[in-house]
Amino acid sequence: MRAFKLSLLILPLLMIIPRAGYLYAQTYQFGVNFTNNATLSTCSGTFYDSGGPYQAYNNNENYVVTFSSSSATNTHIKIYFNNFNVHNTDTLFIYDGPNTTAPLISSGPAGLPWFNNSNTLTLFQVEANITNTSGAITFRFKSNSASADAGWDATISCSTPCQQVMADLDTLVMSPKPNDSNYVDVCFGSPVIFSGRGIYPQNGFSYQQHDSTSLFIWNFGDGIIDTGKTIAHTYATVRGYDVMLVVKDHTGCKSTNAISLRVRIADDPITSVIQPPSICTGDSILLNVRHKSNPNVKVKDLSYKQSSSQRFDSTMFIPDGPNCPTQCYYTDVVFNNFLPGQTIQSASDILGICVNMEHSFVGDLEFTIVCPNNQQAVLKTYINSGGAFMGVPLDGAPWDNSSFPCDPTLNQVGTGWNYCWSQTYPNIGTVNSHSIQSQLDSTNTVNHTGYYTPDQPFGNLAGCPLNGTWSIKICDFWGIDNGYIFSWDLHLNPLLLPTNWSYYVGIDTIIWNGPGISMVNDSTIYAKPVTPGPNNYTVQIVNDFGCIYDTVLVVNTKPTPVVDLGKDSTICIGTLYAFNAGNPGATYNWSNGITTQTMQVSLPGTYSVTVTKDGCSGVDTMQLSVAPLPTVNLGPDECYTAPVTLDAGNPGLLYQWSTGANTQTLQITQSGIYAVTVTSPMSKDCFGADDIVLKIIPEPQFVMEDGEICSHEKLTLVGIAFQHPEYILHWLPGGQNTVPLVVQDLTPGQYVYTLEVEGCTKYSASATVTVPDCELIVPNVFTPNADGHNDVFEIENLEHYKNSYMAIYDRWGNRVYESSDYAGDWWTGEGNADGIYFYVLLVTDGVDQKYHGSVTLMRGE
Repeated sequence: MRAFKLSLLILPLLMIIPRAGYLYAQTYQFGVNFTNNATLSTCSGTFYDSGGPYQAYNNNENYVVTFSSSSATNTHIKIYFNNFNVHNTDTLFIYDGPNTTAPLISSGPAGLPWFNNSNTLTLFQVEANITNTSGAITFRFKSNSASADAGWDATISCSTPCQQVMADLDTLVMSPKPNDSNYVDVCFGSPVIFSGRGIYPQNGFSYQQHDSTSLFIWNFGDGIIDTGKTIAHTYATVRGYDVMLVVKDHTGCKSTNAISLRVRIADDPITSVIQPPSICTGDSILLNVRHKSNPNVKVKDLSYKQSSSQRFDSTMFIPDGPNCPTQCYYTDVVFNNFLPGQTIQSASDILGICVNMEHSFVGDLEFTIVCPNNQQAVLKTYINSGGAFMGVPLDGAPWDNSSFPCDPTLNQVGTGWNYCWSQTYPNIGTVNSHSIQSQLDSTNTVNHTGYYTPDQPFGNLAGCPLNGTWSIKICDFWGIDNGYIFSWDLHLNPLLLPTNWSYYVGIDTIIWNGPGISMVNDSTIYAKPVTPGPNNYTVQIVNDFGCIYDTVLVVNTKPTPVVDLGKDSTICIGTLYAFNAGNPGATYNWSNGITTQTMQVSLPGTYSVTVTKDGCSGVDTMQLSVAPLPTVNLGPDECYTAPVTLDAGNPGLLYQWSTGANTQTLQITQSGIYAVTVTSPMSKDCFGADDIVLKIIPEPQFVMEDGEICSHEKLTLVGIAFQHPEYILHWLPGGQNTVPLVVQDLTPGQYVYTLEVEGCTKYSASATVTVPDCELIVPNVFTPNADGHNDVFEIENLEHYKNSYMAIYDRWGNRVYESSDYAGDWWTGEGNADGIYFYVLLVTDGVDQKYHGSVTLMRGE
């Protein structure tokens, strides 16, 4: 099949201007200016394929041509391709030398050593390498018998030979840095800092090359080209981009290698945010981030693919046109994958247009495809006839609601079938040609059969921009019937895509921040705010590229009534307990049916209340018990002569005596006031108390012994064995109220002493004191003759005197005898002669007394 160059679209102009140029510029066209294996010496002109400027090349061609420089100074051939269109089954080979044994030259977007539409040379330049001493370039072209395209036109020139230039990335400067696969991953809206460097393998061969004198030309893949060694660029659309860098040194020599750099843009994954409902304080609410199922934060993973097909995938009602306000309806798809300025060239660029829909009576409808610049092609014309059904409308007739033909909620949805138009796949004619059938046949989109021919050819769309919004317009021009369109697809030729690659950006991490969070997993939390009012929960979503996106969920918290009935309590039988649920102005629902804020009860039981205010409820429960009231009687006040036991009664309760004891009974050994409190263990408020005044005064133990003393002696009457502090004592006679009683200075005689003791009763005991005459009788003579009578100088009654001292002197004053305790150790006169002796007697028993006189010692015969 032959193809014409694009220039044929402006043929009148080319017939005037180019031919004028041909008068002054040499052209080189195979079969016209040269034959196979020709060597052409030139430094100017235009190199064409065998078809020249207006025709395609021929099938089954296989020829070789060599171009060499005709200049002595500019020794190397350089050829720039203005246009290049060679079918993918045909190939142009370029050799860096005077014949096909020279090395192949690699160039083009793919950097390959062969060229056709898979590795185009449009706007590319090839030139003889500096190491090519011949300066010549050899071309070999081979075409097959199947297809032929427009070919090429290229400008021939000569130059000094270029030293090799290679483009490379300066990854140390770039931000973000490319990963190991040479992808730059960036968040949408963030700039990319591109930085390049030149590699000059032949630097200094004939001239010096350096980055400072080279030009760096960036093609960012989005239609924007800019220059600079390091340059920032921000992409306006979320998609993937192939980035190219050409480094041109100061002589104009350029790099031809591909840097294989791709930029992947990540978009905000948050598609919608649904704020949570208000909750009450103390309640929890589930917050989540999900891809579906009605989440609070709905997210999407970014999946980008260079695609030549787009789908409108949403159900749309097609009402009964004449009976509704609108007769024509539009649905859109958007392309942004193609190169800027790229357009539809021919009908073969559109593989097919498909709709999935149901409608009764296809004759009512007209379908039109509208491209981004508003060029149109009618797919199916309205013909006011044809009752074929599209898909399966609602069973039965009529197939719409004649009373409400414009309301989709009152018109049920049928089943859609696929209907496609194509000039590429096998077709069965126009839709209208089949409209008299009862059911319009569907298209098999898997096996590509059953396609329909559009009423207007797709060629009407030549010149339409590929990028932009494409619409399908559906018009209903006849009454009664309606239907639904469920989806439609526009399929363009994949060969139109500049590249074909895809990438996926998922969600890596979800971070929550807010009060009272309990994690379920990283995408779901329970939030339990404690502060009334708005509570902010920030969710940060980090994608696989490290981009951070956040949003705020606001949980409005209404205060929950705080209900505190207190701890479980006990009241005493016969008393009332007052409940108060607080929260004035709220509504109250007690377990016993009371609806007021406060209430009083006397019966035991479990009482609960629900307090509701502003839609929030607080609940509390309290157990009320009723305890008996203890009765305590310790008896009357008493006096006891022995220890007594007090009994508080009420076994099993709690006791607290004034002594600190906590037993039911208490043994008392001392007088005093004794009190006890008996409390029910069920309630400290249920208690009984009593006190008693006790006197514990034991019977006195009298010590009253009769005694005998001299008048000068003392006698102590003990009275009682021990003194009790509560005894009241009284001696008779005399009235003394203490013990003991000291009796002294008595005249000889007999005396009776009585001790009266008052305790719990009155006691008494008596003692008799005898006072003999204890006057000392000193003899004036004694006869120590051993007759047993008056043998010693004995002083009568001296035994009643203690501490006696006796000294005896002779008549000359000599002391013949001395005793410091003259009591029983009487003077016998032994060793002394008879005669008169003088004595001195001292007695000290309370009062010092001195006696002296003479005594005659007379032994006799």
